[in-house]
Formats: sequence, structure tokens, C-alpha cells
Amino acid sequence: IVSAVFLAFSPGLGGGLLRWDDDRLAFENPLVGPPYVANTLRMFGTIQNEAYQPLHVDSYQIDRALWGLGPFGSHLFNLVLYALGVCLLFRLLERLGASRPAALAGTLLFALHPSHVESVAWVSGRKDVLSLVFVAASLLLYVRSERPFDRRHAGAMALFACAALTKTTTLFLPLFLPFLERWALRRSWRTGIARAAPMAAVAAALGGLVTWIWQAEGLTRTLASGGSRFALAPKVLLHYAATIVWPFDLSPLYPIDRVGAFDGRSVAGLVLLAALAALAWKARRDLPGVSLGVAVFLLGLLPVSNLVPMTFQVNDRYLLLPSFGLALAVWGYAGALDGLVVLRRALLGAALLAALGCGILSFRYTYAWRSDRALWEHATAVQPDSYYAWMKRGETERDAGRFSEADRAYARAIELEPVLLPARGGRMLNCLARVDAGRARGTSAAQARLVLAGRYAAAWGAARAMLDAASGLFGAGYDDCAFEALLEATEVRPPLADGRLRMLADGRV
Repeated sequence: IVSAVFLAFSPGLGGGLLRWDDDRLAFENPLVGPPYVANTLRMFGTIQNEAYQPLHVDSYQIDRALWGLGPFGSHLFNLVLYALGVCLLFRLLERLGASRPAALAGTLLFALHPSHVESVAWVSGRKDVLSLVFVAASLLLYVRSERPFDRRHAGAMALFACAALTKTTTLFLPLFLPFLERWALRRSWRTGIARAAPMAAVAAALGGLVTWIWQAEGLTRTLASGGSRFALAPKVLLHYAATIVWPFDLSPLYPIDRVGAFDGRSVAGLVLLAALAALAWKARRDLPGVSLGVAVFLLGLLPVSNLVPMTFQVNDRYLLLPSFGLALAVWGYAGALDGLVVLRRALLGAALLAALGCGILSFRYTYAWRSDRALWEHATAVQPDSYYAWMKRGETERDAGRFSEADRAYARAIELEPVLLPARGGRMLNCLARVDAGRARGTSAAQARLVLAGRYAAAWGAARAMLDAASGLFGAGYDDCAFEALLEATEVRPPLADGRLRMLADGRV
């Protein structure tokens, strides 16, 4: 298992640190580094980067101390954590009663799935792989505990708390445990609920805190008129189910459904939800692995279902824990074929063949995560309708001094979402950076560029305010960029009623 994991994700070891959260979370984070003890204590009292994940951020202290946040060491640490988590899940399957061949086939199918590339190959994906270790260890102790609140149960609760302080999406675990108790361990619902109750209290408290943080930081959004979270959530489920079955064209960012209207995808998602729930209930006695696989998939997606609509409504990394349902399902169906040797071997062979295909896809996709440019070129190629992917490509091209390419990327983003301002501000910032690069004053004028681009973006849509922003650009010596702002001001409705705009364009003001 370890060899397969290292082989599939090995291209990521040669990658660098990305300007896609690696900077603010790790190598530019003021809390990462000495004094180590004092900064670690501060992490537990700090809401940082729109989240409360102190153990996630604290893990970068190890990187800083051992290899100074060098990219190879950080990527290797991610890969080691992931391999450890996968091996713990393999032991969990065996503990639940899976034969070694079934546990191996199911674990490899899970471990090599391309949706995990983002978590493993991206340094900021540390929260996913670290939480996987905590969750797997917690479950392993949980199933080994013989009575409520014995030492192993206490250890499982402590490890769950660590998982919850690493990544919010682990908060579904207390909902899963009663099903694990009833369907796999053959204990009563009452026992399962009682044993899960302390973890549920922790999950409820952290869930409330995180929801408040999201709302305060603007990470939640309001759907357009006519939209509903109950229409959007089934579409999100459909997306993740399709990704599990057909893991092609994966991307760090996807197009966003900003309306959330009830349509055919909503119907399909609801039908899929009903079918999966019916399968779990019907298989609960004879195929417990199948039922548990469905339960961990559906419950694992609950925190990211967009019942609370989020800015980025889908992300591949959210599938890391829910996709363990694949391994559980392989165990379940293999167990049902114990007396049918040929069919059982065929099933396990098919699972191993699928794992091999997933490993090849993961190996190829991991190359996209080796640099910023490779990542956003890949993202815009496979998801050409993603506004934010084009935004990030424009930002990456601009930072590298490829101003023409950046301008094309921003133009594509504006074409996709004309009313959103970030791409317009980014394009203006690109224009300012291009002018300053010609003057050889790129770094020294960076703050001034940000201020001017911010004023322009804030003014966009109001003709007179855009005129004032253009005047400021002329005054700062950015004539070419000012003319671009003027041209855009002529497209605003209602246009200026007096002659000031034409006078300014003619250079007389």
C-alpha cells in the first residue's frame, strides 16, 4: 500500500510551494516559526485565514524546524501522513471483518483515487491528510473499545477532537458512529448514540464557531432570487458522485452555480440520494460494508453540501473522507460472495484494475500541482467556464511578468462573469504592473498599484466614480491604464450627461 501510494503521488515531491494558500498558511504565516512554543499557544487563541484549525497550522512548525519550509520536505511530510492514514484505514477494514484481499483491494481503490491529489500534492492540503490520520486512528480505537468510556473509547474521543481542530469537515463523524455500532459491531442504537454523544457535543460547538467565522469572513453567500439551498445541495451531491465514478477533468476550481434554481440536476441529485439511502437500508443486515460505505459518503458530504451555500461550492479535497465509502463497499460485496470463489475473485480483480487506473490518473494529475503556472493552465483547460480559475491564471501570469497572457486570462474571466469586480480589478492591476515594469519600478510601486486598482474596482459601474478613478490614474502617470478606464466608463449605463468624459479622453482635463 505504501509503495503504491508513493509511486502514484511521487511527481508532487518535485513541486514547489504555491501562491494558492501555501503562502498565507505556511511560509508567510507570522505564527509559523520561532518562538515555537509561544506561537503554538497563540494558534489556539487565534482565528486565522477564515478558519479555526490550530493543529493544521501547528503542523507547519515541524516543517519550519526541520527543513525551513523547504518544498521537498513539506511535500514528503504530506505524503507520509497520507500513507499512514491509508494504512490505518486498511487495519480498520480488517478489524471490521474484511479479509486481507478485500481490505487490500478496497484500500488501494480508495488510496489511489485522483480526487485525493489535491490533498496530497498541495502543501496546504496538509489539513486533509492530517485529519485523515486522526479520523482513521480514532475509528480504529473506537471499534476496539469493548465498553462505553473505557480507555480506547477515551482515546478515540481525544483523537476526534484533534481531527476537528485540524479540519472542519471531520465534524460528521459522530453522526456516522451509531451506524457503525449498529450495522458492523452489532450493538444497539442506544449504545451507539450514547458513545457518540460526547463527540457530538464537540462537533456542535466547533460547528457553530466555524459557521460564525464563515459568515463573518464572507465565505457564505446568498443565492439569487428564485434559488434555494435545497435545490443546490442535490446538485452538489451529484457532482461528487460523478467525480467518484468518473474522476476525469479534475480541477482546483470549478464553475459556480450562483442561482441554485431547481432544475434537472436537482431532480437527479434527489433521486440519487433516495436510491443510496434505500440501498443502505436494504443492505444493512447482509452487506454492512455497503451500508456503511453509503453512510460515510452521504454523511461525509453533509458539511460541504451547500445547505449553507459557500463561496466555492465544490472542491475535490472534500471527497477525501467520503470516498472511503469505496473501500467499505468493496468489503461489503466481497463478503457477500464468500461462497462464490470465481465471482469474488472477479470483483476483487475489477477493484484492483480500477485502482490501477486511478493510480495512473493520479500520477498524471499530480504534475499539475508542481507549480502555479502548471496548476492554472490545467484548471482553465479542463474547466474553461470557471471564473476563479481564470482569475488565478491571470494573477499567476501577472506575477511572472507575462502581462499579455494575464490580460487575456482576466478578459476571459470578465466574459464569464461581467458583473463581478475582482477580475476587473485584477486586469487594471495588470495594466499598472506592465507600466511599472517598463519603468523598472515594479516592486517599489506595488502598494500604490494596489490602491489605484482597488479604487478603480470600487468605482466600476458608476460612471462619475470611474471618471474620478481615471483622473487619479492620469495624475499618477498611468495614462494608458487611465484611457482603458475611460473606455469602460463609456459602457456604463447611464453614461455621463456632460462633456467631461470626452474632454478627459482628449487630454484637456
